[in-house]
Amino acid sequence: MILCFTLLVGMAHAQVEVTDAERAEVMIAVDDYLRARESGDLEKAHGMFGAAMRDQLDLDKYRQTEGQRRAQTGPLARFTPLRAMRHDEVPPQFVLDYMAFYDADVAECGYLVWTSSPGGLTLTRLVSGVLEADLVGTQDGADLMRELGCIAIPEVQQ
Repeated sequence: MILCFTLLVGMAHAQVEVTDAERAEVMIAVDDYLRARESGDLEKAHGMFGAAMRDQLDLDKYRQTEGQRRAQTGPLARFTPLRAMRHDEVPPQFVLDYMAFYDADVAECGYLVWTSSPGGLTLTRLVSGVLEADLVGTQDGADLMRELGCIAIPEVQQ
């Protein structure tokens, strides 16, 4: 069985590697977002969205979407950053590709785009896909992750 969940909001551009300081800033924002989301503080998590993303995904819809995701995945067991890049534009945007594993034996691949703003980083794009955890590291899993819009794909185990 293959599970699919995708939330796609925003746009992306050319990328360069992040500095260590930028990576640390992004990881703080990601940690704050995941802690809020996983603890059920969806108002706080939604408040981290940029204005355009909040307009496209209001708080009620976000609660519904997160409820569906949580029912499908269970609690987050492990979050693994795969790659961090910076979009070369103004204001700067930072992309974090990741894999996450959940208690329901499913994995999530995706990326988060964070945009610099005067108040700190705001989440301006979220792309994710959910698949059975045992597909990670297989060719079928890699193919599915590409179909789901994931950019950084774990190596296929031979």
